[in-house]
Parts: sequence; C-alpha cells; structure tokens
Amino acid sequence: MGEKVMRFSDLSGQLAPDPDQLASITIVEHPDVDGLVRIDALPEELEALGKMALKAAILDVRMPDEEEPVRYVVTTANFAKLATDKPIAEVLEGAERVSGRRRGAGGNGEARNHETLEWAGTPHKGKTSPEEARLVRENLAVINERLAAQGYRAIEPSNPEHARRYGLDTPIPRNGD
Repeated sequence: MGEKVMRFSDLSGQLAPDPDQLASITIVEHPDVDGLVRIDALPEELEALGKMALKAAILDVRMPDEEEPVRYVVTTANFAKLATDKPIAEVLEGAERVSGRRRGAGGNGEARNHETLEWAGTPHKGKTSPEEARLVRENLAVINERLAAQGYRAIEPSNPEHARRYGLDTPIPRNGD
C-alpha cells in the first residue's frame, strides 16, 4: 500500500499540487512570535511581496545608560536623513565591522539557544531560563570573554540586574562541598 503526503499553504490553506515546490518562509522577527518560526506558501502567493516590502535598515540602538538595545526598523531613506556631516554611504563605508551581533539568530540564520555555552549570557529579551543562568554562573569568565569578543557588555555580579537574572547572588556549589 502506498502513502501520499499532501501539503498545504500556511497562508491560504490551498493544496500544493507539488509539495516540493512550496516556498519556505522563515519569520525572523515578528511582534507576535517569540523566536524563529517557519511557514510554507505557494510561490504565486508571494509574488506581491516585492511590491509590499520596504527597503529598510534594522538598527539595534543601545543608549549609554541602558543595558539592552532597542530595535528600530526604518526606511533606508529615513536612516540616511540622520547623516548630516556626509552622505550615509560614506558613513557606512567607514563603519566598524562587527561579528556575532545578529539578535535572535546566529550568523547562519538558526535560532539562538541561550541554553548553550555559545549563546548563554548574550543579551536577549525574554526570560532567562534556569539552564542559561546555571551556565553563566558556572562559566562566567569564559562567557564574559566571549561576550567581549562579540562586542557585548560583560556580566557583572555587582550589577543588581545581572545578579538577579543569572542568580549570581546564589553561591555556586563546588565539587566535594
């Protein structure tokens, strides 16, 4: 007996005549979604997407006295208006290159898992899981070294917010204690 899999567009509910021809959409950031999600759509449903889209700049802005950056999405034309000394193209050409600064996703587009040494302690919105807090407590020096290399703030046990978030005021049990 054979089996046939039928797939549908998540956008319209229409049956996909050829499931291998569905377009895959990864929603990287949306106010109603926590983390990355993926949906499928028929290619013809996405034809108008190019006309709807804005040419945008996505900016993470951290003010001097703020712990977390605020994300702004602005048109490239509006962003260019901020540059008053020279054209924005020149400003961007001379900009410092940074790595590892994509919030919400790793450089390969995969979701960050803050319950791993690779991402634990990296600033993010949302709750800090007990596993992430444990990793930070047990590997603070290593994590702070990684954070500095990525251009993030260090985790300071003397910072009340950091102490609360990562349980840094809780003694770390030592082997044999």
